[in-house]
Amino acid sequence: MNEQALSRLYMKDTAFGKLMQRRVFNVLLVASPYDAFMMEEDGRVEEQLYFEYVSLNLSSPPRVTRVSTMDEALESRRAHHTDLVIAMPGVDVAECIEGAARIKAEYPRTPVVMLTPFSKEVSRRLAKTDLSAIDYVFSWLGNMDLLLAIIKLMEDRLNAADITEVGVQMIMVVEDSVRFYSSVLPHIYKFLLKQSREFSTEALNEHEQMLRMRGRPKVMLARDYEEAVALKEQAELDLQQQDLEADYDALNSEFAIFENQRRLVMDDSVKRALTEKYETARLQVEKLQQELKNQKNKSAREIKKLKDEISTLRNLLRHYVEEINRLNQENAALRAENSEVKAQNEQLSSRVAETSRKNEVLSERMTLAEKLNVTGVNLMPLNKKGKQEKKVAKARQMRVTFTIPQNNSTPVGEKTIYLRLISPSGQLLGGGGSFGFEGASLECSAKKVVEYAGEEIGGVTIYWDVNTALTPGQYTVELFADNYRLASRRFDLK
Repeated sequence: MNEQALSRLYMKDTAFGKLMQRRVFNVLLVASPYDAFMMEEDGRVEEQLYFEYVSLNLSSPPRVTRVSTMDEALESRRAHHTDLVIAMPGVDVAECIEGAARIKAEYPRTPVVMLTPFSKEVSRRLAKTDLSAIDYVFSWLGNMDLLLAIIKLMEDRLNAADITEVGVQMIMVVEDSVRFYSSVLPHIYKFLLKQSREFSTEALNEHEQMLRMRGRPKVMLARDYEEAVALKEQAELDLQQQDLEADYDALNSEFAIFENQRRLVMDDSVKRALTEKYETARLQVEKLQQELKNQKNKSAREIKKLKDEISTLRNLLRHYVEEINRLNQENAALRAENSEVKAQNEQLSSRVAETSRKNEVLSERMTLAEKLNVTGVNLMPLNKKGKQEKKVAKARQMRVTFTIPQNNSTPVGEKTIYLRLISPSGQLLGGGGSFGFEGASLECSAKKVVEYAGEEIGGVTIYWDVNTALTPGQYTVELFADNYRLASRRFDLK
């Protein structure tokens, strides 16, 4: 069997991971202290629900928050997200229904369920009351399994699209007797959940077992035949809306790809007009999607309107792509011409840069050529008679002699030559003031001004009078002029 056949065989399994994506996690219980006490006679409601979930191998038991009045319920709903409101009206049924209407007015997608002990008086009162704000009315018989059935019924209604999208089976319960369906629904769910648990044992691991639990048949409750038909149609409309939303997302992704090409034709009027039309249609689709999400019941007319809007969007995108391709073809020659001009400009820029570099090298060479040169630098210690002293410690003067060779590139005129004598310990033998060099001020040992006429000057002498004790070692002679270091020589003196 080839790989393609194996892929088809594998993909035929139910996509359990896509099932039951909407869950009831937060339940708001509206009950008077007495009703709450009677309900919690066998333990806290939240604990009992938890044990029911554990016994049936279900995950994520809901958290139950209790309030006493419908006003408190509305305030709690405003402060915290609530997936399901269960109201026990007690004596005043009218107040409960009025509070449910206020919750529905602000949060139309939050289901509200009435849970009440049934009697003939209650039945007559409910028959004369507008229950449009109540999703379901159940008869409280003291069985905690009913709360589990209510929660699972709401989850099945929230995930009705699973029936047509993935192919999950549906059980439609059509019954107008509140007492009867309040007693039969817990039995139906108990049976289905136990059957699902047995079915999950065929899975390969615990994770797949949990996913297979989601594949149980969904239960829908209708009070008459017309409501049953409406629920079936509503599930199909939900699936159609999901398919249309997927088409819209795909179109938007394609548009984003071609939108990246907009920079190439930024000034084109046709492109701008198409973009404006597309944005207008896209905003209209998003507005219609939001309206459908906020509506409890959707109509085929509204779904058709959404389908027509997305079809318009698809045609605009097709036209947009054609125009982009046309404009890109028209601009291809311009881009080629621009590339050629750019290449020529790069060649010219390269030539200019090379010429500038050569000029800088020539300028640097000319600057170095103008530098004053010295040769034959010599250091000699002298005694008090001006004769050479063999022992530097007894010297009274230090004489530096050198020659300035001929250099026709050096500007003529007065040249001040600065001498820096550095002792073996690295200390400057100062006393000659200071001079500027490369933006800083340096001290010197002595200086001499010479008149340079472009000819060689031999036997230039600079004297430094000893003003500190000298020690034998290596002495450094540095000569500076015109912001250049002319020479640096070392001499060993005994």
